[in-house]
Amino acid sequence: MSQSTSSSERLTAVVSTLVAIAILAAGVTAHQSHNAPRDELAQMESDLRFQLDQAFRHDEGERTRRIDQLEATMQAWNDVPHSQENQKMLASWLLESTIRSMPGTTQPLPSIPVFNQPQAATTSQPATVSLTSQQSLDPSVATKESASATEPDPRQSESQSPVQKAHPPKSRLASTALPQGELPSPDPEPVKINLTELSARIAGYHEGLDQIETTLLLAETADIELLEHQTQRLEQLTRDFRFVRLYHESLSEAERRNIRPPRSMEATLAELDRLLRLSEQAEGGDFLGSFDPAYRERLERVRQMLTTIADRTR
Repeated sequence: MSQSTSSSERLTAVVSTLVAIAILAAGVTAHQSHNAPRDELAQMESDLRFQLDQAFRHDEGERTRRIDQLEATMQAWNDVPHSQENQKMLASWLLESTIRSMPGTTQPLPSIPVFNQPQAATTSQPATVSLTSQQSLDPSVATKESASATEPDPRQSESQSPVQKAHPPKSRLASTALPQGELPSPDPEPVKINLTELSARIAGYHEGLDQIETTLLLAETADIELLEHQTQRLEQLTRDFRFVRLYHESLSEAERRNIRPPRSMEATLAELDRLLRLSEQAEGGDFLGSFDPAYRERLERVRQMLTTIADRTR
């Protein structure tokens, strides 16, 4: 009864802190989907969608505009090769967009990145073959030639313009690319983060983590049901950890001195793993328990959740 009362009081303290900053209340209690993508870029996209839903839940028009811009960016990403350089451009855009959607300090999202287009494939055509004017007008013929195969005709006079090399038809993305003047500045103006809200959110995350660690410390036995429940609670905190870590890393060195960094989940994960191994050893000593398929299924489920949490919080 004493433990239940203590847990209730601690939970009340968390809720009170979050209610004081109502703009973040829904975000702190949101649950991480079990079907969330494992890929880092897909996870960053999922996090941005969550942020837009929470930050603009009272401004449907702005939320719709930002989601439309996110959809356009992802469509542009799907239309180009997923090269390492394009991956970096998308990751940078998603990160900057998330920071610019922080409650209380929102700014317009960056312009849609202009991803690198695929190079035209070369063929075995002779290097001296040049295009006729008729070929240059016909894309179906022009694309058969290498974009870089021809060289200037030495018989051309210097006053004449060289024959234009053929290029493949421009893609839909290239035809709608933003003018050069609208591209984001190489050194964008830094986004100022609301330190009060960030500090409160980190405190809420630490409170939830403390509750899990206290429960594990007071556990008398390594019960699989208790371990599964606490692992699910830790998984729900994963999204909060990713957000507060993202924002804390975006602070200046002077700002970081005043904001406590989010605590790593490594110690909690290690303790859950230790108790899980103890539970398996205890179950293995039971002649009937070692053949219980329901227990083995729960054991593997908890192990998978721990692996997923560790991957997402590295």
